[in-house]
This record gives sequence, C-alpha cells and structure tokens, in this order.
Amino acid sequence: MFSQGGSPAGAICMRFVLLLTVVMVCLGPLARAELGGHTLLPQTMALSPDSQAHPEQRLVAALDRLAAGQTEIAMRELELLVREQPNFRLAQLIYGDLLQTYAGGVQGLKMNSNNRRLRSLIEEARLRWQQRREAPPADAVPGNLLRMAPWEERVVLVDLKASRLYLLWSVGGRPRVLEDHYIGIGQAGFGKRREGDRRTPVGVYRVTGYLNREALAEEYGEDAVLYGVGALPVSYPNLHDRLLDRTGSGIWLHGVPDNTYVRPPRSSRGCVTMANDDFTRLLKDVVPGHSMVIFSDGVEWLSIEEARQREQEAMAALTAWLEDAQAADSDAFISHYAEDFRTRELDFTAFAQQQQRLRAGQGSARIEIDDLSLMSYPGEENTFLATFKQITIHPDGVRGHIRKQQYWRQQADGRWQIIREGLDSGT
Repeated sequence: MFSQGGSPAGAICMRFVLLLTVVMVCLGPLARAELGGHTLLPQTMALSPDSQAHPEQRLVAALDRLAAGQTEIAMRELELLVREQPNFRLAQLIYGDLLQTYAGGVQGLKMNSNNRRLRSLIEEARLRWQQRREAPPADAVPGNLLRMAPWEERVVLVDLKASRLYLLWSVGGRPRVLEDHYIGIGQAGFGKRREGDRRTPVGVYRVTGYLNREALAEEYGEDAVLYGVGALPVSYPNLHDRLLDRTGSGIWLHGVPDNTYVRPPRSSRGCVTMANDDFTRLLKDVVPGHSMVIFSDGVEWLSIEEARQREQEAMAALTAWLEDAQAADSDAFISHYAEDFRTRELDFTAFAQQQQRLRAGQGSARIEIDDLSLMSYPGEENTFLATFKQITIHPDGVRGHIRKQQYWRQQADGRWQIIREGLDSGT
C-alpha cells in the first residue's frame, strides 16, 4: 500500500520526525542531548504486529518502526490499532496526521496550536514516550516501598509526576513491578491541600471500597458515565493529612467514559483516571479495605542494596523504640518522639505526661511487632511510615493487639523521631 522510497513515505518520515521533535522539546535540553540520534525505543523493544499486546505497546512499537524507516509496516499497525481502539485519540491523531501527509497535506499537525485538546495529546505522547525510554531496570526497587508486609501481596504505586501507575507484588518482602499503566490526574496537578483545589493528594492511603457501574448509576445518575467501568475510593485524608489541616474527600481511582480510551494527563477533579481495560485488570489484584495505594510526587528507583540500606536504617530506629517501649525508663521511651509530635487528641507535652502515668502502673509488659511494612513517605523529606501489628503480652498472660502507624522523621542531628502515631484504621 505504501512505498518505502517515494516522496509520500519521505513526507511521512518528516512528519514523524517533527512529532518526535516536539516531544523532545517538552523533555528539555538534557534529555535531548542524551537521546542523540536514537529511535523512540531500542530495537530490542520493538514489537511485531500483535493484536493481543497492550494498545500503548502497539502504538510505541509502530512509532519505532516509523523512526526506523519501516513505513509500510508501521502504517498497517496503526491502521489496525485505531480500528480496534477507535477511542484511542492519541493513536488516531498520529495515524490521521500521517495519512494527511501521505495524501499531500501541507499543514499536518499544528504542533504549536493553542488548541487545548491537541496540547493535551502532545503531553500524553511525551509522557508515554518518556516512560518507555526511562523504564526502571527489571531488578530496581521503588524507594517509596522498602518492605512489604506478608499480607501485602499487591501494592499500587502511582507516580503522579510521570502519569504512571505501577502494580507491585512482593518477592520475599521486596516489591517488584507486575504491570504499569498510563493514568491521568487532577487538573491542577498534585499536592492537594483543600476541598475543590482540583489536585491529587500525595500520601499513603488504603482502598476503602469498590463501586461498579450499577452502584455508580444509583448514586450519581447520568454523571456515572464519567467513571467508566467502576471506581475504587481511597482513604484521603489520612492521619497525616488531617493533622496538617488538609481537607477534601472523594478521591478515587476510576475508569473513563466509554466514548474515550483515556483522559488527558491533567483532567480530573483530583482523582486518578485510567483506561477501562487497565482498571478492570487492576481490580483482580486490589482488595477493598485491605490494599494500599501510594500517591507519590515522583518515584526514585533503587538497587536492591540501596533499598536494603534504607530499610536497615529505618529498622534500627524502630527496634530502638521497641526496646525502650518495654523498659521502665519513660524518659528513654519518650525521647523517640519529636517535640512537634501530635496525635488526633494530644500534643507532645500532653502525650509525654500521659505516657509517664501509664508506664508507671503498667508493669513489665512485653511488646512485639508483626506484619511490618516500611515506606518512604511521599512528599516529605527524610520521612518514613511504619505500619505494623503491635502485640502486647501482659504479666498475667493476657494478650492484646492493635494495628498501628508511625510516621518517622530524621532530625537535623541525624536522629529519627516519631512525628505522628495512631491506629491503622485505613491510614
């Protein structure tokens, strides 16, 4: 159908070069310098035409073929993709522009257009392309999650800056990427502070429920179509948010209307949106009331050794707290808490006085911890979150247990101290 050597094929290659140039400009000078003359993806990542592959993989593979001069194959793959996914607007945009160029169109894409939808599609292309170019190594560990508790078989990690969702699974307590997907976030970006600011929060939350199409329709009527195949509410605001006076509610992971494939990178009122097919796959691994979701302002990928060192540092602080929690010296125990420590009810002074009274009369109870998870808390420097089951064994043999959360911060002198503490009731 398409000639490799004629002027139409040459024009198509020129249009692709222009598209790629716009994406590169969005990335900045350093990324452009690093890219040099390479194609969109290394050839080892290029895919053969495969209707079973994920639509994003098929789009990127077709673009890689265009960059390599394999115009006829690329156009066939794009044609098949947009036929099977007619609502994939980015694929339609690229395919339509290339068809127009092949037919002798002189304008093609208006890359500097003021059209908001076009700018959003170009941003989506940039984010998808950057993800494939900078995908983490297979053995890398996300710094946000240093240890997964035995019951946490799956954790959802959302990189808000990169518009990417990772489903992590536990391999010996360490997270590994099982799958990843493009997502959209709030219109105003991330870092939610107040109700109605149209930002997506940064923090650690728990999935609190699941709303299918029927439940959404019953609750929201005609507006239910905005959420596609379903929604997973999360527990924003958590303890940390509330103590920082952050307000708002109704933060969800959810699908998209049936007449679109995905929403633009910044288009929601604060929720995280994803393709309906991707959301349906995610449902298989998410347990409402159980699964954790990390909304991060960026993901740092670590080697296993780097992750192990950070975990050991956090464990040393937690172990010291545990030892002093069982000792009679209340001052040593209280020294693990920062002066700006707060619970929902108490400031540091009131908490210290309470602990001195309680510990004076409780005797030598033994304390153990189990089901521990450790997370570098997103959006906060030198802060980690420990979530665990605290088991208290009293001298008379009576046992009690609670699920606890502790937010730890490293102080200027290097010490780790607790700034928040409370029951784990949905984070």
